[in-house]
Amino acid sequence: MTTLPPIQPRPILCKTTTNNVQSSSSSSSSVFLIHSSTQPSNVTNTNFYSTNTDFINNNNSLQAPPPSAPLSSYEEFLKRLREFHRCRQTTFRCLPTIAGQVVDLQALYTTVVGHGGWDKVNDRQLWSTVANNFGIDSSCLNGTQALKNIYIR
Repeated sequence: MTTLPPIQPRPILCKTTTNNVQSSSSSSSSVFLIHSSTQPSNVTNTNFYSTNTDFINNNNSLQAPPPSAPLSSYEEFLKRLREFHRCRQTTFRCLPTIAGQVVDLQALYTTVVGHGGWDKVNDRQLWSTVANNFGIDSSCLNGTQALKNIYIR
């Protein structure tokens, strides 16, 4: 049996490490202009996780990058969650499951926040209500505890 390496999250830019980076607010996507005195400017679009130098025309001025496909709110949520885990240096390998069903992390987050947040849900013992919103009934013995652990991680 072949052992596969663990799944690594996609690289995400957490902090800018150089002091010569300027943020460009002319577009809706996150674009940074990195200037160097010896080389032409590079454009890094954090939606693509790569550095592109194809946007420089003959006059050595920047062109607008091609429009990227807009991220859905769920994709944006997962992107921000991966960034959060990367900044905390914790692993985020796969989406959690309960009783064979993938847990919608965005729905879990909005449900808990809708009930007042972690402290209020814990103090008022509302995890069974949250579990009912996900179709987890009382026959799943540790469903509420599993949701609590998924949320806190």
